[in-house]
Amino acid sequence: DLVMVQLYNSPGGVYDLNKVIRTEGTAGFIVAMTEAVIMGFNTANEIGTYSGIPANKVVVALPACGTSAGSGYVSSADMIAAVKYLMGNGPKVGGYTLKNEFGYEDLKGMMTWSINGDASSSCGAYSFADATEQIIGTIGVENVVKEVSFLVHPNPANSTVRITGLRNGMNVIKVIDNSGKVVLEKAV
Repeated sequence: DLVMVQLYNSPGGVYDLNKVIRTEGTAGFIVAMTEAVIMGFNTANEIGTYSGIPANKVVVALPACGTSAGSGYVSSADMIAAVKYLMGNGPKVGGYTLKNEFGYEDLKGMMTWSINGDASSSCGAYSFADATEQIIGTIGVENVVKEVSFLVHPNPANSTVRITGLRNGMNVIKVIDNSGKVVLEKAV
């Protein structure tokens, strides 16, 4: 459902969509690499093409502090500036200009390498979470959407499945194969 773009532990630099090397731990790296995941790109040496995915399935993943991952940490200010620019809510940062000049307002969110690291006083006692709130608004348990849960078994299956736990309001079942093709759509 989501891709968490790991923007750390990539020392040595990575090419952006302009074929310019970007160095992790910078606002420009965050912007350039996230847009590459959204827009897609041709791989090095013509090995293949990555077609990209919609911004609403992309989560920007960064270490909460310098000790949370091997590399890639950026200050809260750089993180906020980069993601706001990505979302179309802030000025250009880091020398990379978005191909989509309006940004990606439906970017899904933020993920940190370690919430335990963010919680520690050595990391700034929730500085990553506080910065994330400045980007996407208040976060916390009260904002978590409670989803209806059900079971499908066996999964995967070749012919027959059993679905238990359906509740009122669930009125259509769609079965989708590994290629994304809908093979059955039925009213409940």
